[in-house]
Amino acid sequence: MKKFIIFGFMMTLFASLVFTLNIVVTIKPYALIIEDIVGDRAVVHTLIKPGVNPHTFSPKVSDIKMLSSADLVIMNGLNLEEFLVEKLKNMKSKVDVFQVSDLIPMKVLEKLNGKKKPINPHVWLSIELLTKYIVPGITEELCQFDENDREYFRRNSEFLITELEKLEDKYSDILLKYSNKSVLVYHPSFYYFFKEYGIKVVSVSEGHGDEPTIRRLMKIIKSVEKNDIVAIFGEKQQNLEPIKLISKQTGVPFEVLDPLGCDEQNIIELFEKNFEGILKVLRK
Repeated sequence: MKKFIIFGFMMTLFASLVFTLNIVVTIKPYALIIEDIVGDRAVVHTLIKPGVNPHTFSPKVSDIKMLSSADLVIMNGLNLEEFLVEKLKNMKSKVDVFQVSDLIPMKVLEKLNGKKKPINPHVWLSIELLTKYIVPGITEELCQFDENDREYFRRNSEFLITELEKLEDKYSDILLKYSNKSVLVYHPSFYYFFKEYGIKVVSVSEGHGDEPTIRRLMKIIKSVEKNDIVAIFGEKQQNLEPIKLISKQTGVPFEVLDPLGCDEQNIIELFEKNFEGILKVLRK
C-alpha cells in the first residue's frame, strides 16, 4: 500500500514539474505582477534585465532561445519593444504572445494622452490602469493556459488588487496636495502616475536613446526658472548628468526613481519605493 502511495505522489510531482507553465515577460514589473498571481504554479523569466533601458535593448541569441521555449510571452506593447516584433514573427517555433496594452481600451489611452499625441507606453506605472484592466486581464489570460489553477490565480489577483488600492489610499491624499504643480522628468515613464494626482509633467527626453543637446538643456533651465517646477526626477536606467545639471543650475531638488523595480521583490515594493522617493523631494 505504501508503495502505491509513494508512486502516486511521485507521479503527481513529476507531472507538476513537466507541465509547469513557462512564461517570459519583457520587463521586470510584469514579472513582479505575474509572480504574485501564479505563486509557485508557473516559472517566470524576464527578458530585459532591470538595469537596462527597454528602448535601446537588443536581444542576444540566448534571449531568442528563451523566447522560443516559452509557453507564453507577455510584452507591454505600444512600441516599447519594437526590437521584438520582427524576432517573434521570424521564429521557427511559434509562441503565444500577449500584449498588456491591448487590455486597455484605446479611448481610455487617448483620453489620458490626448488624441493628437503619441500614446505613452508606460502603463504599468498607473495603479488605476493596473487595478481596472491590467491585473484582471493578465489573470484571465493565465487562466486560459492553466484551467486547473484558475481559482488560485483569481484569488491571488483579487488580493493583489486590494493591496494596490490600499497603497493608493495611503498616498493619494498627500500627493493630491500637489495637484496643478509641475515636475520635470528626464524621461516620461511616470506620466500616468503623476497624471492620476493632477501633477503636470515636463520631459527632457523621450527616452529612445537620444541625449538632449546643450541648447535644449539651456532652454529647459530657463523654462524651470519661469514655471512652477517643484521637483526634478531622473531614472536608474537613464543618464543622470542632465538632471543633475538642471537641478544645480535652478536649485530645484531632484531624486532618482526606478520604473522597472531593479531591487524590488514585488509590485507593491516598486510603488512604495517610488512613492517615498517622490515625496522626499516634494516635501522639501
